[in-house]
Amino acid sequence: EKAKVLRRARRFDESLAAFKEALRLTDLAPPKEEESPKEGLGLSRHLRTWAERCVAQLEERKQQEAAAREGGFGSADAGDALATDSGNGSGWWKLVKIVGHSWNTCIYELENHPPAEPHPYPRDAWHVKVCFDGAIREYTPVSTASDWEKGKLHLLVKTYPNGKVSRRFAQLHPASKFTDPQEQRCWVQISVPSVTLKLEANSFGRISNLILIVGGTGAAPALQ
Repeated sequence: EKAKVLRRARRFDESLAAFKEALRLTDLAPPKEEESPKEGLGLSRHLRTWAERCVAQLEERKQQEAAAREGGFGSADAGDALATDSGNGSGWWKLVKIVGHSWNTCIYELENHPPAEPHPYPRDAWHVKVCFDGAIREYTPVSTASDWEKGKLHLLVKTYPNGKVSRRFAQLHPASKFTDPQEQRCWVQISVPSVTLKLEANSFGRISNLILIVGGTGAAPALQ
């Protein structure tokens, strides 16, 4: 219970230590089959599995915070109910919806507090970096710069069997209001927007119609 309270209070280091202590004490006692042990130090098998999952999530959170301190990602957090904005938009975004497009490709709709800064490349092709477990990949949003300024971001992701980041996307679930958000697999660490291609105002002259023929990884920039 102490670990749960600390996690809800966003004191992640202390929560991680409390979870590890609970598991250590469990190792000192024989495992219990029932859902809630009535006596002794041991956790039930169900609670032990849940505690181990929480430890893994909190350790990943520490890795992501280290990446933020190194300058690659910000500290904005969609789960911070007291925040009024997300700064430069870099940090933890919350998954709110998954839209399937094929058997291995989905659009992941993410939300955060609206950034306090305008989009740095509103008229150019742009992308963001995504970090899971220290692995970083670049994705071109299929949403607009205007959407980003409202705290909305849509990423088209194809899952690969050996993909370090795409497989993590496939393991995500939209946030639920019925359980503690910090315990859910709904968080994605996103960087600030980066420019992919500068588009000058008169790049295409007086063209009234433009046809794009794309495939593979070229689909997302064309949709943007």
